[in-house]
Amino acid sequence: TMLVALLFMALTVRGDWPNELRLTLANYALSKAANPPDGFVCSEKGKKPDSCHCWNEKGKAAKHQTDEDCHMPPQCLAYKVSSKGDFKFGSLVSDKNLTNTLSSWGVPKDMYSAYKAGALVE
Repeated sequence: TMLVALLFMALTVRGDWPNELRLTLANYALSKAANPPDGFVCSEKGKKPDSCHCWNEKGKAAKHQTDEDCHMPPQCLAYKVSSKGDFKFGSLVSDKNLTNTLSSWGVPKDMYSAYKAGALVE
């Protein structure tokens, strides 16, 4: 009976890992969406953010930036963010279904094999 119990537990654990992975990925995505890193969102949009007043020759934010020309903070990447949306994880019935989905997302064809390899773990 001990062997049967261990076998049952192994099968139960084996079957739960996709759900646990989904939950872990969803929680990770939610935490990142709800708490963007400091400096990610611009507090002020510069009038000439691509000018030489804002960047040095090495592509780093210039130390003495001209007023109103540059984004603040200098390293910001977004003007506004929205927490609307959700993380979706489903299943794909066939390679054709995967190919159609990747095509609809605009994924380059040379990346399809990487997605197919990732789908094998599901």
